[in-house]
Parts: sequence; structure tokens; C-alpha cells
Amino acid sequence: MNIVRDIKFIFRLFAKYPGSSLLGITVLGLGLGLSITAFALVNGVVWSSPGIKDSRRLVHMQWINDQPSGNFKRSFSQPEVKAIQQQTHHFEKIASYNNRSVAVHRANIDIPTLYYKNAIVSSNFFEIAQVRPLFGRILLATDMQRGADRTVVISHELWQTYFAGLPEVIGKPLQLNGWSYTVVGVMPAGFHLPTDSQLWVAAKSRANSKVRAFLVIGVLKEGSTIAQAEVEINQIADHLMQGNLSSLQAGSQIQIKPFNVGQFNSELKTILLFLSATAVLVFIVACANISSLLMMRVSRRQQELVIRQTLGADRIHIIIQVMLEGLLFALGGLVVGFQIYALASDFVWAWLQDNIPTIPYWWHMQVDWAVYLFAAMAVLFSTIVSSLIPALRAASKQAGSILKDESQTGSGLFVGRIAKLLVAIQIMCATVLSVIALTTILVTHYLSDWGLPYKPEKILTVRYHLSSGFGAGFQRNDDVIRFYNKVIESLQAMPGVDSVGISSYGGGVYQGALFRPARRFEIEGRETKQQRYRGDAGANIVTSGYFSIFDMQPLLGRLLLATDTAATEKVAVVNKHFVDAFLGGENPLNRRVRVERPGIFNGFINSRTPLTEWMTIVGVVPNIQRPLWPGEHSSDLAEIYIPARQRPPRFITLLLKVHGDVTRWIEPMRREVHRQVPSIAPMGEFLTIAEFLSSEIYRQSTLARVVVVFGGIALFIATVGLYGLISFTTILRRREFGIRFALGADNAKVFILVLKRAAWLLSLGLVSGLAIAISINNTIKQSLDGVNFPVEIPSYVIGIGLVVITSLIAVVIPAIQAVRVPPNEALRVD
Repeated sequence: MNIVRDIKFIFRLFAKYPGSSLLGITVLGLGLGLSITAFALVNGVVWSSPGIKDSRRLVHMQWINDQPSGNFKRSFSQPEVKAIQQQTHHFEKIASYNNRSVAVHRANIDIPTLYYKNAIVSSNFFEIAQVRPLFGRILLATDMQRGADRTVVISHELWQTYFAGLPEVIGKPLQLNGWSYTVVGVMPAGFHLPTDSQLWVAAKSRANSKVRAFLVIGVLKEGSTIAQAEVEINQIADHLMQGNLSSLQAGSQIQIKPFNVGQFNSELKTILLFLSATAVLVFIVACANISSLLMMRVSRRQQELVIRQTLGADRIHIIIQVMLEGLLFALGGLVVGFQIYALASDFVWAWLQDNIPTIPYWWHMQVDWAVYLFAAMAVLFSTIVSSLIPALRAASKQAGSILKDESQTGSGLFVGRIAKLLVAIQIMCATVLSVIALTTILVTHYLSDWGLPYKPEKILTVRYHLSSGFGAGFQRNDDVIRFYNKVIESLQAMPGVDSVGISSYGGGVYQGALFRPARRFEIEGRETKQQRYRGDAGANIVTSGYFSIFDMQPLLGRLLLATDTAATEKVAVVNKHFVDAFLGGENPLNRRVRVERPGIFNGFINSRTPLTEWMTIVGVVPNIQRPLWPGEHSSDLAEIYIPARQRPPRFITLLLKVHGDVTRWIEPMRREVHRQVPSIAPMGEFLTIAEFLSSEIYRQSTLARVVVVFGGIALFIATVGLYGLISFTTILRRREFGIRFALGADNAKVFILVLKRAAWLLSLGLVSGLAIAISINNTIKQSLDGVNFPVEIPSYVIGIGLVVITSLIAVVIPAIQAVRVPPNEALRVD
């Protein structure tokens, strides 16, 4: 047996059938590429660790409840943490922390103020990390005492950015949210525990506080397991609740997980499950298709193989030769697979960063030894799975008879029921993904078709937080209003600026409850059931310049004015949707309304949140929102405008309408706000309203692209699989077709006979796929909050049409080959 000679022979086979060879490599490459991408993500996320000592024993704790209320918090209070520390026997150390983003500023340097992640930690937090600072010291128990000086430990990156990497950093001041802190330590490069922290400050001791604001991590003792620790910790938790030392209700429990797993949320789990399951499915189906292709090649070599065996060829040699062909397919597919991984990995990681609030610093998605090992195992697996059955059949002593068309035997395992079922499953997957892809595309099209009465690309926006906790002079409402006045006045004076305004909404505009949860409101003198549809409306706190930005003129009454201050009557303006939905077209002027806490995040609202004082409606303005979607009512886009000088919001969006290129105004806006209050920073990027609206549907549009890609891959592989099956069986039935032609059958009958072979496979795949697609579409429909986009029927019709058309193409080619079989050639006795 000469392996080199066999390899040369396999290369000649590839050259003899270049089309099918390239197609097989591409199909297997798709399967391998998606599998490598999924494994690299799982390897870099699920099986990674922070890279500190005792990482394998580091765990994360949280409270859980089977039926949590809307206010249920998974975090701990300081007394709970202290009780657990004192009573546990399964932990070496337990520490607590909280993550907050803070605006970091250093005076007298030309570096913009930016937000960074800040960890508020207990005194023993760095004992768990077991990492020594590069300079200075860690936080001590004395730093935790109430009244102690504000101290901060900074990351290596912030040291380089704000202190130019100078060793004299210790003792220097640094402003966090406007408050001055003293730098006492610098951590080594790459250390960002607990997730991606850049600063660490002391959690001030509150021995009797029941405020639930801390997450808990711990290091298990050697020999202790998570299960044992969880039992013990929950016994402690029961005592806490029974002794009224915990504010949680009965039934709450503490869950312990490995620290890395504790960083997962439900969305990440969905991503990993979806990507992994789809990749495995595509990979297995790709292997089945390669098996089909190899079987076809073996069938074309039947005379050669029979002669070889008759002359005494070794069966092992024939098996190795066929499996070498499968190995060559796998190696070619591996090359294609790594190219696909190179493209897919960037996309997947970018999507992960945009959709997961916090990416731990140790997570990664890169090719390392584990990925190479997985790729090697995948190549070996695909070689065995795809080529073993064809190889065994090729080496069978009855190869001559087995490779004939024995319809009663099902032509072996591949063309038997299992192979047909695999093809039907491929068609089913292609149907599901095609329909869902079209649904997501059409939904995204509706969501992105804003049809606004103004030019959103000409209005620049940026978000700021003017916290009363900042040391930046925002303790009182007068301080906030003074900031409004100064920034608006300075920006308005710049040449080329049309209008300047402030809004309490992200992006500055309300686009319905599907994107921004509306607020509960009341109309004076109306019963609850009569006064509103669905009980909510938009509530936007704005300055008077806001209306100029959108060229809004009053339809009735007046607009909000700069003279509407805290000292004057409380007023509001409503849009026409509000009047149509809640007042039946009646004149709303002088009616009074009140709203549930406008200007704050919905997460801070609960059933006990008070409404505002009564506000008199003084005007009606046109609707500036998008047109109503199918299934929506005017109430969905109803809006109440409230004067910012009467109720100053702390979370604000600054809006700037300009002439010309809006991007050139980003730095002037940043500099002007920085000049007014150097210690605050923008809460994100500067975006036009058009860019902001696109970001609102980023998840939907990304999902559409992902499903389109997977749908296209599934459709392609299903087409190849169906073609391989029908083509293979057509080759095996050449003699039958020759006999039929010899007995007078015409081309149409033979053509239809071949089509019937695939008809039931196509029908089975379409029916089952359609049933699954309908179920998924219903789930998508429920997520749209009552919006009834007319996308289902087009999705079903076009999606099924695509599958049918591609399947027909796959079947028609072998059918055409069948009708071209010359009777004299097919009936020739060799």
C-alpha cells in the first residue's frame, strides 16, 4: 500500500470532478466555520476565568425567588454580608462590591471627562483578588469608616491616561462625579476585577442599613463544593429572614455559581444556545452531504472497484483510499472554515459588545490551542462520519451488486430512510429560517420606516446626567436650571446653529411604548376607565427651544415659554394624538393633568411612586412622531410636554439643530459643556436623531441579518443535499430508465418520475417547517406589544416559494440527466 500514490490518485479525482469537489469543500467549510465560531465563543466566555489565584474556587452569590415581585433585588445588604461572613464554614473569604459608572476628571489637564466603571468594594475585596498594587496600597478597613477621606485605587490604564504613567501619582487628586478623591494605589496592567473596573473606592460602613446594593463573591475552602456551600448559606439566609435581619420575603434563597457563570444573563445564554445549536446542526447536515457526495463518487467507480476486488485488492486499502478522499474534503473545508470564522468572529463579538451591558475583561473570542484542538477533532469527526459508510460499502465483497439499483434494499444506509429523513430535516430548517428571516426583515423595514415630518439627520443629540450627588453644583434645581441657561445661551450664539433645546428623553423624541415605556397619567374629573386607553402616554420634559428644533407651531393655545418657571402656574402642552385619544377631540385648554414621575428611569418607578402636581394644559402641538403602525392607536403616540424650568430633569438630552455637516459640531458641543462643568461627561456617543433611531432597532436589524445568513446557509445546504440524493438515485436507476425508454416511455413520464422521488421529501419538510415557523412568528408578534405588522402572509408565501424554487432547481438537474439516458447505453452489458 502506497499512501503517496493514493493521495495523488485522490487529487486526480478532485481534478476530474472540480465542480462537485469545490461544492463539497464549500458545504463542509460552512459547517466547520460556524462550528469553530461557536466553539471559540463558548471557549472564550463559558470556560474562561479572571486569571487570578484560586479562580477555580471563586464563586458568585445572588438572591433568587421563584415568584419575584417587580422590586425584587438579587443583591445583598451590608448586614446580610456580615452575617454570612461570620457564620459560614465553607468559605475562606467573602467580599462584597457594587459597580457604578462615574465621570472621571482631573483638573488642569487637556483630557476630556469620560465615564469609567467604578467598583465600590469591601475592605477584604483585594484579599480575594490576591493581587498587589503596582504603586501605593490597596483600600483598607480605615477607608471604609464613615467620615474617612475619600480614597481611590486606579487601574494601570487610567494611570497612563490621567497621570502620564508617572510614579508620583500617589496622593494626587482625581474627581469622580465631581467629588475629589485621593489616589492611594495603582493596580497592575490587565487587572479589572470584578468585571471591567477601572477604579476601586471604599464601600462606607452602614452596619444597620437594609439597603440592598451589594453583590457578593467568595473563595471556597479546599474540599468544599458549591452544593455544600449553598446548603449552608441558605440555612443562614433562613435565620436572617426569620430574625427580620433581611428585608426579603419568605421563599427567597441564595444561589451560588462559579464566578464566571455568575456574569451570564438570559440574553447571553440565548445567544450561546442559538449559535451552538445552529452550528452543530449545519455541521452534521454538511457531513451528511459529504457522505452523499462520496457515495456518488463510489458509485461512479463501481466497475473499477469490482475489478480491484476481483484481482485481490486489499479491502483495508480501498477503505483507506475512500477515507483519504473524505479527509481531503475535511482539510479543504477547514481552510474555508477558518476564513468564515475570521469574518463571523468580528461580527459576533461586536454584536455581543453592543448587547451585553458589561463584558468581563477576561472574556475573549480568539484562536488558541483549544480552538485548534477542536478544529482538529472536527476534521477527524467529519472524515469518519462522512466517509466511513461509503468506504465500507466500497470495500464490500458484494460491491458489484450492492452498488446497483436495488430499490427493495433502499440502496444502503445513505439513500435509505435515514438519508431521506436528513434531507427532509434540511428542508424543514431551510423553511423555518427562510420564513423567520423574511419576517424579521419586514418587521425591521417597518420599524425603520419612520416617516418623520422633520430631518432627523440634521439634529445632533447627546445624553448627560446632572446627578444631585455630584460635587459639581447640582444639589438644587436652581443649579440645574442655571446649567440649562448657560449651555443653551452659549451654543445658540455659535454661527450656524439654528436651535438648541433640552429633552428628558434619550434621543430627544418619543416614538411609542415599543421603544420608550410611557408614564401613567390622570385627567382631572375623569374616571380611570374613561380617561385613557391603556393608561399611559409619553411625558417629555423640555425647554422652550425644543419646539423650534422641530418647527412646531401651536394648533391651539401656546407653546411652553422660558417664563414658565417654578414660581408660575404649573402648565403642560399636549400633542394632537393625546387630544384624539383621551379627550375625543374636545378642546383640552384649561383641563388639568398629572403624570407619574416624568424625567426619571422607569426602573426607579414602583406602585408607590407619586404623580406630579396638577398641570394646566395651555396648548396643543402637531404630532412629530412617526405614522401609526398597523394595530396602533393615537394613544400609543400621545404625549405630554412639561416645562423643564418647572420640573428640571437630571437625565437630559441636549439637542442641537444646525446648518451643514452636523459632525463638525460634536467637539464644540463637548467643549462647551466641559467649559461650563468640567466634571461631567457625556453618557455615550454624540448621535443624530437618525442615528439614535437606528440604534433603537439595532437588535432587531442585527437579528434579521443573523437569521438571513443562517437561513441562506440552511437553504444552500438543503438544496445541495436534495440534489445529491436525487442525483445519486438517478445514476443508480440509469438501467431502469433505459428499459423504460426502450419500452416506449416518453421524456415527460421519466421527468415526472424523478420529480416524484423528491416531492414527498419536499412536502414533509415544508409542512413541518411551516408549523414551526408559525409558532415562532407568533412569539415575535407577541413581542411587538400589540403592533400588527402585515408581515406574516408575505413571509410564508415568499419563504416557502424560495424553498420550493431552490428545491426544484436541485431536482430538475438530475431529472434532465435522466431523460437524456440513451437506451442503448443503459442496456449495454459490460
